[in-house]
Order: sequence, then structure tokens, then C-alpha cells
Amino acid sequence: IRLWPRSSSPTGFLISSASSTISVRGPGGRECGMELRLPPAAVFEAPSQNASGTSSYYYCSGQSFEFVAGFQSPGAFRATLTDLSSPGRREEISREGAMAVAVVRPASQWQFATLEAKASPSSVVNAATQTAQIAPGSLVSVTGSGLAGAAFPTRAEVAGFEARIHSANE
Repeated sequence: IRLWPRSSSPTGFLISSASSTISVRGPGGRECGMELRLPPAAVFEAPSQNASGTSSYYYCSGQSFEFVAGFQSPGAFRATLTDLSSPGRREEISREGAMAVAVVRPASQWQFATLEAKASPSSVVNAATQTAQIAPGSLVSVTGSGLAGAAFPTRAEVAGFEARIHSANE
């Protein structure tokens, strides 16, 4: 690995985890940066935290104000969000299994937040006609944000019953 020194973006952030792989997506589902995985020999944390011993680091320049961070882990994981802007800030999250959270910058600092699914009633339409006329048993199309992601399974319920998902895109 060759690392080139340079100054970070004044709006950038870093997410790190010794027990989960990480993906970060911005508006429109675009990847924000790339994940760097370091093997156990390069990591100074106890290898027992991660079965493979690999630590993940994900840098994002933060050119937008809202991102979705996905964590993939077979068990419990811990991750740290480090705000690289001045004055800087660190926040930890720990959960069980795969999940996605929002990474938002409501003022001057990055923070983890609950990921909210957003869809308006007009975004639910008949898949064949693209109109609001929906009959029982028909296919529907739902558009919005936070509805699907690579880091977590997509599920939907209609009137308390689980609906079958034919296709889900980020």
C-alpha cells in the first residue's frame, strides 16, 4: 500500500470498524469514496473482535449533507465516525448484524442518525399503468429514499402482511 500525504477535505469524515465492512452512499446511491481494508498484521486492535481480523476504514469528502452508511457483520459490531473538519468530533455506534444508518451534517459537525425511509403517497403507483389505481394482487412501484440498500435486507408490509419484493434499487 502506498499512501500519499495530503490535506483532507474541510467537510470530510472517516468511518472505521474492526468488526464490520463499510459502504457509504450519497445522493442518488453514488458511492462516496472507497473502503480500505487492513489485514490483522497492520491493525493494532485485538484480532478477537473480528473473525477475519480485518479492519475497515472509509473516507468520504462530504460534499453533500446526507449519506447512508451500511455495515455488514455476522454478529455485533462497533464503528467510529470521525468528523475531519475543525474542530472535529468522534461518535461511536454499536449494533448487532447488518444495518444502515444516516450520516448527516445538520450544522457544522457530522453525526450518525436514524435512517428514515421517505416516500409520499403519490410515489406508490400501479407498476403497469403508473397511476394511483391499484387493485388487490397487482404489482406496485414505490419510489423514495432510504427504501433499499446493499447493507440491509429490504422488507415491506401491506396491511400487516409481508409483501414480496421483486426488485429493489438504491
